[in-house]
Amino acid sequence: SGYTLSYSPTSFNFNAGSGSSTLTITNPDRYNLSISSNQSWLTVSPTATTNASQNVTLSYANNSSSDRSATITITNNSRSKTHTINASQAGYLFRVEPSSLEFASGGSTEIIMIFEGNNFNWEVTSYPSWLTPNVTTGNTTRSVEFTAPTNGGRPERTGTITVKDKVFNIDYSISVTQKSGYAFSVSPTSA
Repeated sequence: SGYTLSYSPTSFNFNAGSGSSTLTITNPDRYNLSISSNQSWLTVSPTATTNASQNVTLSYANNSSSDRSATITITNNSRSKTHTINASQAGYLFRVEPSSLEFASGGSTEIIMIFEGNNFNWEVTSYPSWLTPNVTTGNTTRSVEFTAPTNGGRPERTGTITVKDKVFNIDYSISVTQKSGYAFSVSPTSA
C-alpha cells in the first residue's frame, strides 16, 4: 500500500504571548513516530506515538525579543522518513509614547499613544487624581486622552501615568506636569 502518514496544519505562526496549539497527525498504518522540536521555547507532547490519530500539543513561551523560528520534526521510525514543520513566533511589539506630557495651566487635553502589535490586553493602572482619561483598557493600538482642568493652585502639579502590558506584566510610565494657573498682582504698583 502507499504511504499513509499525513498531518495538519503544515506550518504554525504564533503571537508573542505564551500559549498552545494542536498538531493533528493521521497515521492509519500506525507507524512508530517520534515528534520533536529543535528549540527550547517550543515543546511538544507527546513525543512519540503509534496511534492511528494523534493530537500533539505544541506549547510556546512568551517572546520578549524579536521574531524567532523553530522546526518541528516528525520522524517515521518504521519507514526511516522525516517530516519537518516550520513554526514562527512574532516578536514583542508594545510601546507607549510620549514619555512625558505637559498640560496647560488653564486646562487642556493631551494624548498618549499605545502601540500594540500582539493583541495584548493593556490597562492604564494609575494616574493623578486631577486627570481624567477617556479609556483605561484595551487590546489594540489606540490613543488615550487625558483631560486636566484649570490648575488654580499655587504650585505646579506633577504625577505619573502608568500603563501595564498585562501579558508580560511590564509597566510603562509617563511623567506629567501642569503649570500653576495662580496669578498674583498688586494694583496700583505705587501710591
